[in-house]
Amino acid sequence: MFFFFILIRSDEPADLDAISVAVPEDEDDEEEDWAPKEPERKKKRATKSTRKRWDKEEEKELFEYFNQYFESKITPRYKAVERAKEKSKDRNGKIWMRSNDKIIKKISAMNHKK
Repeated sequence: MFFFFILIRSDEPADLDAISVAVPEDEDDEEEDWAPKEPERKKKRATKSTRKRWDKEEEKELFEYFNQYFESKITPRYKAVERAKEKSKDRNGKIWMRSNDKIIKKISAMNHKK
């Protein structure tokens, strides 16, 4: 619903019947004509990751395969981790299920902890 107020300043009395104002009947129709609506996009939710704690068995395996790195307090690189993961898989260990960066990060944290 719209209200238009017209203020006329004049010395002569105004003839209100002579004044005409053009008011659009349906504004919704006009808005659709000049601006098409874009389809609404649904936001994708990020998958929630769950942290998997390191078992004592996994830590023992780390000490077994990366003993030289713990003694020298350096962090192993990608190739060393890949070789250890292959050994772990052959011997039915658990380390091979972890990603390389997680193994490297765990060994680095364990080196700093000592």
